Amino acid sequence: MLSKAKALFCLLLLLQGCASHDYVDAKSQSQFTYEMWLPAHSKAELWKGARDYFATAYRSDEMAFDPLNPDSGSINGIGAAPWHLPSGEQCRVAYQLQFTAMDDRAKLRFIANLDQISGGEGCDGWQRISPAGYAEMTTAFTATATALQTQIGGPSRAAPEYTLPGSGHGPVTINPGAATATTKP
Repeated sequence: MLSKAKALFCLLLLLQGCASHDYVDAKSQSQFTYEMWLPAHSKAELWKGARDYFATAYRSDEMAFDPLNPDSGSINGIGAAPWHLPSGEQCRVAYQLQFTAMDDRAKLRFIANLDQISGGEGCDGWQRISPAGYAEMTTAFTATATALQTQIGGPSRAAPEYTLPGSGHGPVTINPGAATATTKP
């Protein structure tokens, strides 16, 4: 009988742990805009460089792009950024990617849908991304912006360190030399 009581107690603890998740605040920043200053680069050069970067950086199961139109200077797509549960299981959070090329500059914007979670069975109970997952996502967005800037025009200038407005879970910092970041709430 004692072993049944212990088993029931352990089951209740397990269920309690599954029922409560640590979600990122609903008011957390969901748009991340990276402005890149690339003197002496035409709109067409920047667009072609971005197209080539996205073609090699993303697999077809990671990102779906709208039909490409070089005249518009824009590239739009939808994807799902990976993040991990404490158990190590990978979940994904949906986002939109918007790239716009102009003469001498480009803008990359990620718009995350913090409430749209997908993945394995362990992800089913998650209604919003976790704080640790949010940090993984923002790190991935910044790494993508930095890699894109390097491919399409190299580091254009040494930028001071920028700290994006945080979500109450700590600021997101972009290191010197990375893409200049601005944010829109």
